[in-house]
Amino acid sequence: MTTMMSSLLLLLNYDTLSTIASKLSANTLLNLTLTCRTMQHFIIPEFLYARVCLSLKENTQPKLIQLESFYRSITADGSMAGDAVRHLELDAPPLYPRADTLELLQRALGKLLYLRKVVLSGALNAVGGSERPHRPHFDQDHQR
Repeated sequence: MTTMMSSLLLLLNYDTLSTIASKLSANTLLNLTLTCRTMQHFIIPEFLYARVCLSLKENTQPKLIQLESFYRSITADGSMAGDAVRHLELDAPPLYPRADTLELLQRALGKLLYLRKVVLSGALNAVGGSERPHRPHFDQDHQR
């Protein structure tokens, strides 16, 4: 059944298929990549990396591994993943203390040439002595 569905999806034009892909979760997109090579080449990296959400709420090794894995995927030789990222959401605790992690984030941001939107949550809640929560938000039409 899944193979038949992916075969039907391949009959759609690019614009229709990209609209559908943009509405699917990362897990669903990954499942589609397993159906055939054509879906794999269509989805990775263009749609799988279009919207990236990283949570650094816990200062634990798995969270750091997630960030390092993302960085490696966008900096690997021949990788197009960094060019595919359009939306980046970072969720971190107030005044996130790990300088090495912040440095890695800074290097990663430098590789995201077509990034249009960044949403930071939690990370800057205590900046300037303010205790009220806010969501710093950066939204830009890419002009480089």
